[in-house]
Amino acid sequence: MKIATRLTAGFSLIIFLFIICTGIAIKALWHARDGMNDTVDVKMKRFALVLDMRGSARDMAIAVRNLALITNPEQMQPEWQRLVKQREAYIQKREALEKSMSVNVSARGKVALGRTLSAESAALSTLMTAGKLGLENHKNEATTYLLITARPAQKELLEALNELTDVQMQLSRDTVAENSARSSRTASLLMAITALSVLLAAATCFLTVRIL
Repeated sequence: MKIATRLTAGFSLIIFLFIICTGIAIKALWHARDGMNDTVDVKMKRFALVLDMRGSARDMAIAVRNLALITNPEQMQPEWQRLVKQREAYIQKREALEKSMSVNVSARGKVALGRTLSAESAALSTLMTAGKLGLENHKNEATTYLLITARPAQKELLEALNELTDVQMQLSRDTVAENSARSSRTASLLMAITALSVLLAAATCFLTVRIL
């Protein structure tokens, strides 16, 4: 075989391997970008929404407790407004979460969201009822209703929200781990192809020099 033919074949194969390396690297970058976008823009955003919902639910309970204890009407109004505001904030966050989880949602996430939605109505309505009783200075009725009716409903809602929080956090961790594993596999493949290219270049040089 002529020297020119050997050089052409050898360096053509090196260029071909270089093109493969470039393609693999670009594909890996696309996957990494998509995985990062999914983690940051979807899963972590859902996680933040659930945390906000949980915070609003707990803040509502604090406002209701204060309404059941306070006797001064002027001091009651800020707590009532706090209760109403946190209820609106909860509903707003829940609507955003429900919209986000209408697509690209896992089976566990769908179950946890369904449990949250099932517990929501009773929890919010009983907290509002307890708050109204406190606002109207029915302290004994408000305390009894809060302990017997509102607290169990709130507890069920918080447990559902905690489950949903755990699901979203685990999904985020799984996505990060999957991206990390994919990057490691890509790096190993690129190293193998690079090593093959170096060996091929060395072999081409050796054969060329040997013929000369």
